[in-house]
Amino acid sequence: MPRLLLILLLGCTLGLCASPVTAQPDPPAKPVEISDEARHQFSIGVGLLDDPAGPRYQEAYEAFHRAYADSPSPKILSNIGLCAMMLERDGEAVKSISRYLSVVSEVDPRERSKLEQDLKTLEARLAHIELQISPAKATVTDQRTPLSGDLVSNRYHVTEGKLHLGIHAGVHRIEVTAEDHELSVWELEIEPGKGQKRTITLKKKGSEPPPPPPPTTAPPPAPPPTSPPDPIGADSGGISTGAVVGLVVTGALAIGAGVVGGLALNTKADYESYETGGDREDAEAARSTGEALNIVTDVLIGSAVLSAGVTTVLLIIGSGDDAPEATAAGRFRIVPTVGRNGVGAVLEASF
Repeated sequence: MPRLLLILLLGCTLGLCASPVTAQPDPPAKPVEISDEARHQFSIGVGLLDDPAGPRYQEAYEAFHRAYADSPSPKILSNIGLCAMMLERDGEAVKSISRYLSVVSEVDPRERSKLEQDLKTLEARLAHIELQISPAKATVTDQRTPLSGDLVSNRYHVTEGKLHLGIHAGVHRIEVTAEDHELSVWELEIEPGKGQKRTITLKKKGSEPPPPPPPTTAPPPAPPPTSPPDPIGADSGGISTGAVVGLVVTGALAIGAGVVGGLALNTKADYESYETGGDREDAEAARSTGEALNIVTDVLIGSAVLSAGVTTVLLIIGSGDDAPEATAAGRFRIVPTVGRNGVGAVLEASF
């Protein structure tokens, strides 16, 4: 395992260093004293790469970073670059390996050749994204979906609202989060050697306006104005009051005509009996009474007929759509008449 051998050799070098590391002219390196904590973290990183279950690049990457933060020896950059390359932090891998090769002079030729080949591979697939983020403090998670294998995910902490990443070309999902703010997602596909920029402004939680109220139901239309009541009276079962009165009057007149007509017939029988052998005065009285009853009967019959006609008209008018108007517009009155030529009735109407 050439890379693991390289790391172990670097670990031995760090452990044996009693004097500062000699700097190269470009860029100049200052002497670095390796602390016990740096050696300890470096040893942890080497052990994680040599895990029997397989290299644990993420944890080793973090251990090497802790060692470099405590004692920034350029020799640790090779290990950081290796882990960054395996985690697809391609931009950081290019920087770490390039600086290692330019600063550290005692690099084995075979190792240098291999690292230079790695640099070419990294630069051939490298793409760049630049983010402007508000608020300034946020967390960015980059997820790449490879053609095969597991999802590749890396997390970055932003403190000044700007982030420049060198990433592996392909399909990415960028998630940006911040405390008390909503998640923002940017999905993109980027080609090797290309760059993309994005300004992301996170929405504060609870800052969205409340949803609009549901639409109100329009009030029902006002009922049409009602017509004034029939002066004669309200309708009863669809028949106007005037028609009902007409039916009652017609019936009463017909009954009256029948009763009086019956009395007239009885008087006529009395008169005929008196004519055949009764008293002359009684016969004359019976004749006069019979004539009077006949007149009354004729009047009642005529009135009943006229009343029936008026009632029929009222029934016809009342069954139409404009019955209230017709009833309210007209007035009818039956007036009995007695003349020298007989009896009758007159229908008077006003409109």
